[in-house]
Amino acid sequence: MQFNNLSASPVVGQAVTISVSNSSGTVTWSSDQGSSFNPATSSVSNGSASTSYTPAAAGTDNLTATDDTGDTATSAMPVAAAGGGGGGGGNQSQLGVLATAVAAIYTTDPATFCSSVGTTGSPANTAVHAFKVAAGVNVGTGLYEQSTADAVNSYLAAGSAATAGCAGSAPPPPGPGPITPPPSGGMSKGLKIFLWLLLAAGVAGGIYWAFFTKHGKTTLGMAREKKRKKSKKSKKK
Repeated sequence: MQFNNLSASPVVGQAVTISVSNSSGTVTWSSDQGSSFNPATSSVSNGSASTSYTPAAAGTDNLTATDDTGDTATSAMPVAAAGGGGGGGGNQSQLGVLATAVAAIYTTDPATFCSSVGTTGSPANTAVHAFKVAAGVNVGTGLYEQSTADAVNSYLAAGSAATAGCAGSAPPPPGPGPITPPPSGGMSKGLKIFLWLLLAAGVAGGIYWAFFTKHGKTTLGMAREKKRKKSKKSKKK
C-alpha cells in the first residue's frame, strides 16, 4: 500500500484530499500532529481509498494509513503555516505556501536539511520538489541550489527567516595524468654503438675461426710432416 498525490504541501486548516492505492477492505487514517480526516475510515474501491485531510499544525505531519489486512503506508507530509507570503495571483499564493513549507522544514533542522533534500520521499525532498515544479526552477536535480533558495526566500512572508542553498556535490577527483609515450626513433645512440661493437667482434671471431679451421690445420700439418721426415732421416744415420 502507498500514498498517492502528495507532491503539494497543504496549509494548516485547509482540507485537501489524500489517497492510497493497493489497499484492501477499509483504510483507517491517523496523524501524529492531531490532524483530522473525513471520514476517519474509508472504504476501498478498486484497491484505492481516499479521505479529506485537514492539517492541524505547520511543519512535518507523519500520516499513517492502515487497511484491514494490517498493511500500512506512511508519509511525512510538509505542512505550511496559514497566511504564507507571496501575494498576488493564485500561482503566487501557491508558491508562497510551498515556499513556507520549505522554510518550515529548513528551520526545524538546518544541519540535516541538505542531505534530506537528496533523499527521495523525505519531507524536505517532497517540499523542495513541489516548489521547484510550481516555480519552474532546477527541477529534478535532487539539490537545494542557492538559486532555488533565493526563489523560495522571495515568496516568504515579510520577516520570515531566509533559507540558504546547499553546496553541490564535491567535484570528482582528477584522473591520472597523461601517459608519456617512449621516445620515438628506436634505440638510443649508446645502445646502437654497443650492438655494432658486439656484431663486429662476432664477425671478426668468425673470420678468425674460419681461417684457422681451413688453413691453420694445413700449416700445422705441414710443420708436423716436416718434423716427422727430419726425425726419420736422423734415425737412418
